[in-house]
Amino acid sequence: MFFGLTLVAVGIASWFAPDSMYTGMRVCAMNRPSLIGVHVRIIDLDNGRTSTCVVVGTGPFVRERVIDVSPEVRDDLELLGPGTANVRVFRIPCWPQPTPQTCAGPPTDCRLNVPPPAGCR
Repeated sequence: MFFGLTLVAVGIASWFAPDSMYTGMRVCAMNRPSLIGVHVRIIDLDNGRTSTCVVVGTGPFVRERVIDVSPEVRDDLELLGPGTANVRVFRIPCWPQPTPQTCAGPPTDCRLNVPPPAGCR
């Protein structure tokens, strides 16, 4: 555990162009179906940048890659040049279940800048 977050993956992140349903949202896909609907915090081990997103599907389907992120998360992590990065992915406990409304607003809506609900550890 790291600051109340549970480590779920260490490996390589890449980015994808989401279908129109997720355009403009901070979303990602992981190769762990049990995490669909969970908010995760991604830390880029190469540059220290971080982002938070909602797991909405499975993937990536490339060996050694643990997470694919949307362009919004890609920009937070500055993946555009290299296209990939070494990352750690943490599950955020007690975060509300995502809905299109929670992630469709201003960019700060899905970032970890709001404390978790009372009672979360």
